[in-house]
Amino acid sequence: MPNAEMGLLLLMEKDPTYRAVIGCGKLYMTVFVDSPNEYPSVILRLGKAGTCANAQIQSMAQLINLSLSLGATFKQIKDSLKDIGCIVPTKDGKSCGDGVGKLLKRHINYLKEKK
Repeated sequence: MPNAEMGLLLLMEKDPTYRAVIGCGKLYMTVFVDSPNEYPSVILRLGKAGTCANAQIQSMAQLINLSLSLGATFKQIKDSLKDIGCIVPTKDGKSCGDGVGKLLKRHINYLKEKK
């Protein structure tokens, strides 16, 4: 299900997985919810392994999961990552963090569409 506005794709419905192209390659985000009483868990990964950028993306996922477990919303996290620049920008001049924010926005829209 493409999202032309952001160039993002929803790849899977169960445990939604999203893909975006950022300056360092393809970025994937999967959101897991084991039960309605648990907070969601996010996994982030780049299409290439072993890079410093991949380590930063994994660190960002850990901080997102900690934030969610402490009661932060996807919107609050998305807003904090919005418009972060980088030396290896995407074609719109943004960073990996901004790419993660856009994937979170896509997930928020997906949740609204499901209702």
